Amino acid sequence: MTAAAKVGIIFCLGVAVVAVMSNKAGQGGDDQVGRRSATGNRISVAKVPRILDLGSDKCIPCKMMQPVLADLRRAYESRLRVDFIDVWKHPQEAETYKVETIPTQIFFDATGKERFRHVGFYSTAEIISKMKELGFAL
Repeated sequence: MTAAAKVGIIFCLGVAVVAVMSNKAGQGGDDQVGRRSATGNRISVAKVPRILDLGSDKCIPCKMMQPVLADLRRAYESRLRVDFIDVWKHPQEAETYKVETIPTQIFFDATGKERFRHVGFYSTAEIISKMKELGFAL
């Protein structure tokens, strides 16, 4: 094997390693999750409980959830992670989270374990009450 071929193989392996590492970083983990800001910079998110709302920006009950999610983000900024996924734009996420009806809210503890699931509109007061019931100190 020529020196050029060996260099080419090493280069390809390096590219593959970088691609795998980038993909893993983009997926985030249950214990330390990274997100991107509006400018595309990575934001580190501490170990906190998480609410994931799966819906669409076009369905009426899903639209009604947006102010609720915004209120929760604002009120519990460093103590609760609140995420939204539009499953009409990202249908694979509906499969990943086994969502059949939207909106669906999934409550995760700080380790990433699912603790509760709700389908339909869920008010801020109901969510806070459920969080307390699940033992999340906000």
